[in-house]
Amino acid sequence: MVDPGDLIGKPLPESKGGSTGTARGCPTGCLIAGVPAFVVFLVVVYGIGLPNTYWHRIGPVQIFEGGDVVVVFAEVDLVTLRPGLVRSPPTVWEPVRFYRIDLSRAGLARKERLRLPEGASFNRNLSRIVGLRDGFHLIGMDRVMKLDGGLVEPIEGLGIGRDTWDNEVLEKISQENGWRLLNNRHHLGPHREPVDSGTMDVRIRLARTDPCQLLVAESRDAGNRRVIRLLEVNSKKWKSYRSPSVARSMEQD
Repeated sequence: MVDPGDLIGKPLPESKGGSTGTARGCPTGCLIAGVPAFVVFLVVVYGIGLPNTYWHRIGPVQIFEGGDVVVVFAEVDLVTLRPGLVRSPPTVWEPVRFYRIDLSRAGLARKERLRLPEGASFNRNLSRIVGLRDGFHLIGMDRVMKLDGGLVEPIEGLGIGRDTWDNEVLEKISQENGWRLLNNRHHLGPHREPVDSGTMDVRIRLARTDPCQLLVAESRDAGNRRVIRLLEVNSKKWKSYRSPSVARSMEQD
């Protein structure tokens, strides 16, 4: 009988069939065999080596009516879908263009591009538009900007800021100056409900004619049905490894 204590620290005798040599070579072989699986894991889970998917869409919209005109402020977003299962968030978007569209009672639409500074948005969670006697103003987190003639000018001294940044307060200010906010319940927002103007007797809604997304105003008069295109955005998707320039906006002016 062999005392177990005599075997401690002593190497095992080599097998004549070379099994020990095979065992010693296994770690390297297993590592090589696992490389393809690891690469697949990185591609599928993290999206490494795959291009992003991009497209444009009509983003947040704020709509006012006053007198004989409906004024639509619309944002165009660049959407980025990032590949992989664990990218957080998988979809991101950023504003690339801003428009003011005036719709007259005669059915004429006049579109004007607004040149807002970087970081601005028509998203009502970030900034809100208020109508004053001298025009419309965009109230941001830390600034007030006048939207006038395609130009956006930061201004001071209006007495409007974060302390008065409340839906009811801003809507009351607009109404006192002859403007009524129509989509005060996030219409044409995340749920994309249409917006009705009783004064103009039109319904403003999103529509689609592939590959374009449309913002249209349609008459609610069944005997005189008209559809007016307010904004048209090419929303065809494309893939790229490079982030597109903000200047490459696909909507038609």
